[in-house]
Amino acid sequence: MKYWNQTKVSIFGNSILILPVQDIQEISHSLLGYLIYQDNTHTFHIMAVNTLINAVVSLLKAKQPRAAYKLLTELNHLHLPERYSNEIIKIKFFNSFFEYLETGDKYIMDSFFHNLSALWLTKQIADFKLGLSQLEEIYSPS
Repeated sequence: MKYWNQTKVSIFGNSILILPVQDIQEISHSLLGYLIYQDNTHTFHIMAVNTLINAVVSLLKAKQPRAAYKLLTELNHLHLPERYSNEIIKIKFFNSFFEYLETGDKYIMDSFFHNLSALWLTKQIADFKLGLSQLEEIYSPS
């Protein structure tokens, strides 16, 4: 897709869980490229970043960790300003999860939750712990 707008991002975001993995990868790559090379409004940009984070989740649920990791790596290269703190925290969660998955070291996730606790983000801690438990049902750390 060469041109993206909020409607197309919404449609992609709302259908992400029913799309084939190959389509998720291709559409995510297209959207990511659009974010990098186009001047976008804050609303569009934040919506697109959240949709791409949801694509990482969808790929993980589809048991495609390599594809999810590749997309996450590309998201890591976006320069997100401080006002994107929620999205930055989500990206850091998935970075920590992949490190935990690779090493099996539970301290990695404990450290992530400790850092959120230091910021008084108790609601987010509960949400991320729920997400972690769901991912642990799918993946067992090595």
